[in-house]
Amino acid sequence: MAPPNYRIRLLHDNSVITTGITNTLVTSLHDTQLVAHLQRKYGWSPLTFGKIHWDAHERAFVAYPGFISTAQLR
Repeated sequence: MAPPNYRIRLLHDNSVITTGITNTLVTSLHDTQLVAHLQRKYGWSPLTFGKIHWDAHERAFVAYPGFISTAQLR
């Protein structure tokens, strides 16, 4: 259901985006290239790539004491 009285709506995967717009845009622009790069670099098939639990991977990196996020670099 569309929000009422909006002249402009940002849709991603048929959903209206109201928060996290920057993250959604960056992810959408770069995910395909990143996936292709990782598959090529490591010789992974799309099936193998899909079996990786990327959320757990991210949590492990963020929990690492030496981790520096891109937000910290700004």
